[in-house]
Amino acid sequence: KKLQEASFHSLVLAQRDEEAFTALERTWKKDNDISRTEVELIKKQALDVPLELFNHSYKNIVILDEFLPKCSKNIISDAKVSIHLLCGSARAAFQTVLVNKPSVELTKDLQAKLKQIEKIESGLIQ
Repeated sequence: KKLQEASFHSLVLAQRDEEAFTALERTWKKDNDISRTEVELIKKQALDVPLELFNHSYKNIVILDEFLPKCSKNIISDAKVSIHLLCGSARAAFQTVLVNKPSVELTKDLQAKLKQIEKIESGLIQ
C-alpha cells in the first residue's frame, strides 16, 4: 500500500513539474505581462517541485534499502528495480534543481544525499 501511495505521489509530482516548467517558460518571453512578484513565485515553484521529487525519491530509496534484508526472496528483484528507478528519478530531479540555481547549502545537502544514493545503488549490483 505504501509503495502504491509513493508511486502515485511520484506521478503527481511529475505533473506538477511539467506545470511549473510551462509557467517558467512563460517568463522567458519578452512580451509577457507577468509581474516581478509572480515571476519570483514561478521561479520558486520551478525549484520547489523538483526538490520535492528529489526528497521523495531519496526517502523511498532509504525505506526500500532498509526493507531489503527483510524482503521475501520472491520480490527482492522488484524492490531492487524500484530502488534503481528511484535513483534515476533522484538524479534527474537533482539536475533540474541545479538549473534553477539553488543555494550553496542546499546544493551541498543534495550532493551528500546523492553520495548516499550512489552507495545504496552500488550495493545492489554486487
